Amino acid sequence: MAGPEKCANGYCEIPAGTFQMGSANGDPDEQPVKTVTMTGFQLGQTEVSVGQYRAFLARTAGTQLQAVVSGCASGSSSQSLLGTAGETMTALFNRALQIFSTNSCKEIKITQNTPGMPDFPQNKKGDNYPVVELMFDEKRAFCRAEGGDLPTAAQLHFASRYDEADIPAHQLVLWDNGFRSTEPVDAGQRKDRFGVFNLLGNVWESALDAYDAQFYARMGVKDPYNPLTNQSTQLEEFSGGSFCYNRRGARAANRDVGIPGNRGSDDGFRCARPLPQHSLMRSKKFRAGLLDFTESKSVPEGSPDRSPWFAAQGGGEPKNARLPPVARNPNEAVFGMSAMVGRIFVQTILT
Repeated sequence: MAGPEKCANGYCEIPAGTFQMGSANGDPDEQPVKTVTMTGFQLGQTEVSVGQYRAFLARTAGTQLQAVVSGCASGSSSQSLLGTAGETMTALFNRALQIFSTNSCKEIKITQNTPGMPDFPQNKKGDNYPVVELMFDEKRAFCRAEGGDLPTAAQLHFASRYDEADIPAHQLVLWDNGFRSTEPVDAGQRKDRFGVFNLLGNVWESALDAYDAQFYARMGVKDPYNPLTNQSTQLEEFSGGSFCYNRRGARAANRDVGIPGNRGSDDGFRCARPLPQHSLMRSKKFRAGLLDFTESKSVPEGSPDRSPWFAAQGGGEPKNARLPPVARNPNEAVFGMSAMVGRIFVQTILT
């Protein structure tokens, strides 16, 4: 559907509006349905591609901080946190200290990390395919370098409503439609009225939020957001479905969940940024004729929300049961900190 497309430098403007967040006919974690008002924002026109992430790695090689919390008595025995753009060593250490304290861990080490492209077949198909298998902090580091962050779950839900209205369900990159792998981030006619591609299907997209099945009961009605502050106790929210899921997974209201430190073979992301002050989308006159959504549906809601890819393998596990947490080893230890239960011991290591 043609519309007021306003895209530049890889981002499209999503105007402010009001919509029904959740689904009365969906899963329990999509209820209660609430009328939510959203501030306008910029959203990545496509999922972040292999080529975009490769260029980011080239620009930031050897400059990213990483904290590894190990010897934990509860939760995962070892967890990694990546520093975001501009984050100081002290700020990263304080984030790691939350995990250290909550899980009775034995050590925190901070190193200078040289991140790389995850070695996975989907990331070898070409520069114009979505990058997958990144951890939560790796995705945030990319978006922070872009001057934004991951979109909130509410932003993804709000923007995805336009895809439901504008793009026929049979065109989405889903298992039901015959797809068995990722497709280029801007291929085909899968573009909504604001110029955004593939918010539904192709790969699951990370939200900035922590997943909480009960969040809708307590969330506010203006730009709701549930912060993910402790990766040892909180889960990451995903949206949109993927090539190895059915149409029920590709509903705007659908919510999925994963472990922030996991790597998912069909998990991608895009970034969001605030609208610039001069944006046309800030104009009340421009927004006057835009659609405020209620309960729009373009895909069936009756089939089980299980991965047909896993069903074909004799499994049928929920999405994020696929891969175990992955430990990351930095290429070079530049400095480190260690802490022990009962006292804090700080040690500097130079190489």
